Amino acid sequence: MTVNEKTVKFIAELANFRIENEDIPGLVTGMETILEMAASMNEAKTNNVLPMLNPLDETQILREDKAEELKQKDKFSSIAPETLEGLYLVPKVVE
Repeated sequence: MTVNEKTVKFIAELANFRIENEDIPGLVTGMETILEMAASMNEAKTNNVLPMLNPLDETQILREDKAEELKQKDKFSSIAPETLEGLYLVPKVVE
């Protein structure tokens, strides 16, 4: 993939980032470096490597998952900037 000014501006728009024009050349270089490093992983010889979930040969002991209902809705609502009918109101982010 080729990274250019148009690509950087497009990604910045998707991420809702404001970037300055003088920062674009550095961002192009940085993105190209990251993509080259990711592409170099394709050259690793992994034919005889078995898939694994955990690099250790041990079983992970997990705690029992217990659901606990904490009745702190009023406490949290009191510190929220704005609520409506028990729901938190947040500013619109996505246009």
